[in-house]
Amino acid sequence: MALTDGLTHLFSMEVGGSETNISPTPIAPLSLVLSITEPAIIVGKVGNGRDFVDKNRTMSDIAFIFPPGVGPTDGTIAAWVRYDSLNGSSFGRREQCILMTGSAAVDNLIHYVLAADGTTDRMFLRVNPTSQVAVEVQSTTFGTLTVGQWHFVVALFDGTGGTIGISVDNSAVDTVAWDGSIFTSGTPGTVFGIANNFASYETLGDMDEVAVWNRVITGAEISQLWNGGAGVDILTAGGGGGGGAGATFILAQRRRRRT
Repeated sequence: MALTDGLTHLFSMEVGGSETNISPTPIAPLSLVLSITEPAIIVGKVGNGRDFVDKNRTMSDIAFIFPPGVGPTDGTIAAWVRYDSLNGSSFGRREQCILMTGSAAVDNLIHYVLAADGTTDRMFLRVNPTSQVAVEVQSTTFGTLTVGQWHFVVALFDGTGGTIGISVDNSAVDTVAWDGSIFTSGTPGTVFGIANNFASYETLGDMDEVAVWNRVITGAEISQLWNGGAGVDILTAGGGGGGGAGATFILAQRRRRRT
């Protein structure tokens, strides 16, 4: 299966102004609505990336990447992230978000959140199937994150198989049981770089190549995306599937924007 098969969203994090969904088969594309200060464009893991600092919030007010509701929900989120700090906060656990939906990073309001836990220095994925009964998986197989180092994080939503999973830097996937559904209440919207509406959960660091599939990608595909730690441009490496001439056209647009 090609990397572009089932790819619904790809945010390159490298285009000035509004960051648009450049995936070959966009479903409800999410332009990044910059609510405070636009994160600076930096040299990223694959091309350019974005630098998230204190109180920089980058969010969408359009649609959910994964619509909430009764399962089974199948999908994958992958992203490169490099943290400047994993310090705790006065609230205890510091959840430095890559991506989430819902109103806040607490069990009774979130739909799901992919973030770093500043008390364990590990990545985690938490999904709320109902209300106040969220399930969570941490990247215990990989272990702890290193500040100042790029890490490749993959979150797997396997509603058909009844699990959520997480892999960091091509590690074996840690999983926990999940019923495949996602909580339906709370404020709509997908958020990058901050885990809720308060100032204690913002990402302090850099982010690049946030990709979403409407399927559970395979271990071989995780390895391909990891690429020995170098990463890949998904549209050019994906081949077949949703790529092809459309992907070539999109890449040409990206090159024009960067000149």
